Amino acid sequence: MEGIPEFKLDKWIQQHGPQAKIPLHSSNVGSHSLTYLQSLSPETSSSEAIIDFDMPLAHAPARGSLVLRERIAAMYSPEESGGSSSVGPENVLTMPGSVMANFLGLGGIAKRGEHVVVQYPAFSQLYDVLRFNGVEVSFWRATKGEEDGEWVWDVGVLEGLVRDGETRAVVINNPNNPTGAVLDRAVLEGIARVADRYGMVVYSDEVFRPLFHSDDEKPPSMLEIPRQKGGVTVVTGSTSKAIGLPGIRVGWIVSNDLAFLERVMVVRDYTTTSVSVVDEAIAAFALQDSVYKKLLEGSLGVCKRSLEVLEEFVGEHAGLVEWVKPKGAGTAFLRVRDGKDGGWVDDKEFAGRLLEKTGVSIVPGGYCFGEPDGRDEALKGYFRVSLGVEEKVLREGLGLLSQFLKA
Repeated sequence: MEGIPEFKLDKWIQQHGPQAKIPLHSSNVGSHSLTYLQSLSPETSSSEAIIDFDMPLAHAPARGSLVLRERIAAMYSPEESGGSSSVGPENVLTMPGSVMANFLGLGGIAKRGEHVVVQYPAFSQLYDVLRFNGVEVSFWRATKGEEDGEWVWDVGVLEGLVRDGETRAVVINNPNNPTGAVLDRAVLEGIARVADRYGMVVYSDEVFRPLFHSDDEKPPSMLEIPRQKGGVTVVTGSTSKAIGLPGIRVGWIVSNDLAFLERVMVVRDYTTTSVSVVDEAIAAFALQDSVYKKLLEGSLGVCKRSLEVLEEFVGEHAGLVEWVKPKGAGTAFLRVRDGKDGGWVDDKEFAGRLLEKTGVSIVPGGYCFGEPDGRDEALKGYFRVSLGVEEKVLREGLGLLSQFLKA
C-alpha cells in the first residue's frame, strides 16, 4: 500500500510499549478475562456459557451473528437513551475491531478529489485514511474556552469550512481521543443541521461511548440525532475501550442508510470474510444487558479513581502541569511546561527520556496527534495518559513522573 502514512500512535506504542515497566499509554479500560466475564452472570447455565464448546469453528455470518447485531442495535435504540433512532440488526455490520470499521467506513463517505471536514484533534486514523484515499481534508479545530479552558468546537466554524456542493461529510470523534472532551447534544444537533443544509454524511467514531465521567447530561449517539429525509449518519464502535475487551477483535458500523452498508460490504469482501465466530460469541455474551451494565459500571469506577489521582497530581504541580479534566473516554490529556523557559516541552523527546529513565510509558500528544507533521504548536507539550489502569499502577507511574519533573 504505497504512500500510506505511518500510523504514529500505534507505531509509538509498538516501539516503546514493550520497554515499559509502567504502561500508561493505552486507551482501553482494563483487559478482562473469560473467567471474570462469566462471573458477571453467575446464574448462567452451562448451555448459556460464554463459549459453546460444541460450536463448529466455521465462518460467522458475513454481516455478523444475528444475536450480536441485535444487541449492538439495542445500544442505539430509544429505550437505551431516549433518542429518536430506529435501529435494527439490519443496520449493523460487525467488523474485526473499530480500526477496520473506520478503514472501510471512511472509504465509503468520499471519493478521491472530494472534500471532508474532520474534527481536530481526534484519533488520527480518521483523517489519515481519508488522505490516503485521495480525499482533501480540512480540520475543524478546537479552541479553548476563555473562562473555563474547556475544549470547544464551534458549529459556526464548522459551517465556515464547508464548501457548498463539494464537501461530502463531516467526521467527528465523540467522546474525543485524545482530549477526553465530549460534544453535547446542542453541538450534535448543530452538526446535523449543517450536514442537512449541505447534504453531507455525518460520520461519528463513538468507540468510547458511553464512557462519560461528568455530571453533565449524557449526550446521545449521533445516530439518535434527527436528520432530514435522506440525511446519512454512520457511527462506529467496539468492545475494546469502554468495557475492556480489546483482545476480542469485535467492532461495528451502524448506519441509517442500508445502501451505504451495502457499499461497505463490497469492499469488505476483499479484506475479511467475517469476524471470528469465537470473538462474536464472547462479544454477544458481554453485550447482553445485565453483563454490559456491570462491565460499564466497573469501567466508570476505574476512571473515576484515576481522575481523582490525576487531579491530585496536577494540583501538586500547578504552574508546571496543566489539563482540562476529561468528561469522557479512557484517557486524559496533560500539558507540561519547560521549567527552564516556561514554554512547552518537546513532547516526543520528553516521553522518550521519561521511558528511558523511569520505565513509564505515555503517549506524546503533539507528535502522535498533531498535524500536518506532528509539530502543531497548539498541541506541543501534550501527553495522553491512560485512565484505565489500576490505581496503584497509576500512582506509581505519576510518582516517577513527578521525580522526573523535579530532576
